Amino acid sequence: MNTRSVRVGIVGTGNCASSFVQGLTYYQSANDGDDVPGLMNPSIGRYRVRDVEVASAFDVHAGKVGRDLSEALACTPNNARVCTPLSMDLKLEVWDSPNSAGIVIDAVCCAKLAIERGIERGIGGAIIGPSSYFMKSPPQQFHDHVARELTLEFIRQPRTATAPRRAPERNLPDHDYAIPLRAARHVRAD
Repeated sequence: MNTRSVRVGIVGTGNCASSFVQGLTYYQSANDGDDVPGLMNPSIGRYRVRDVEVASAFDVHAGKVGRDLSEALACTPNNARVCTPLSMDLKLEVWDSPNSAGIVIDAVCCAKLAIERGIERGIGGAIIGPSSYFMKSPPQQFHDHVARELTLEFIRQPRTATAPRRAPERNLPDHDYAIPLRAARHVRAD
């Protein structure tokens, strides 16, 4: 096992898991500074895409239980487009979001970075910037351009930095970039 590895367990081998695993294969040779369509960051902290490995995966669907991950990911009812070889003979041709894999890979690396920083600094909790940028229902939502900048700020923090800057609480009257609680989830930044 690589000492820098980010070991991931997959709960449910559906379309998102399929995009994630395919992305790990497709983007594994990405280097720092590369402009890679669909991948926001070839590296996050000291982690690269090639450092992420699937350690376990499970599903409750009868057609997927007991199968190799590559077979389970191609099993009905999945309908994700297969972009990279997964050591199988079957290929599917359907439409799926081309950037899902890059988002999940970045989220996994940010989570690993947060765990390390939390252990080093004795802190824990949600990572507001990355979760607001990568997840459908984060603890706090921001416009895309703000969430992206908070995520990049989180990634740029040195390992020895003090506690990360926290996003302001929703009940503070002096912020203008948080999205109200009842706002639409998909907001377009102008």
